[in-house]
Amino acid sequence: MVHMDCTGRLYGAIYWAVVIVAESGQHHLYRAAKSSRGQTMKRAGVGCRKPGCPGIVRAGVCSVCGPRRGVFDRGYDQQRGSSAERGYDGRWQRLRGMYLRQHPLCVGCAGHGRTVVATEVHHKIPKREGGTDHFDNLLALCKPCHSRITVSGG
Repeated sequence: MVHMDCTGRLYGAIYWAVVIVAESGQHHLYRAAKSSRGQTMKRAGVGCRKPGCPGIVRAGVCSVCGPRRGVFDRGYDQQRGSSAERGYDGRWQRLRGMYLRQHPLCVGCAGHGRTVVATEVHHKIPKREGGTDHFDNLLALCKPCHSRITVSGG
């Protein structure tokens, strides 16, 4: 999806502000100049990754959201423990690789008629609720499908 807005003339060239909405939902702001020599586009910046922040940055989060984010992340990470403590050690990495080789396509996308390579493995019953690493309790998903299921409490 591309939105284009002509913002005026400067030194005989027509300038546009172009916002491109990627599939990831991230907004990219470009400034384009069209002159008699052709069209060039220069990357101006992207929106801050913190939801609801209007800041435009080159990448990541703005200077206001950055310090706040670090404090929140450190506290959250200390509470939940390391990946090995949560059961995602070397054994899990091998099992995950084996499962993805046997189930290479995302089951979430397949349900919508799309063919997408699975990159993540989801536990139907989460390990924190007593779920196991048995293949019957696993689903092969792409990153967007896995994020959607995880956010919805699955």
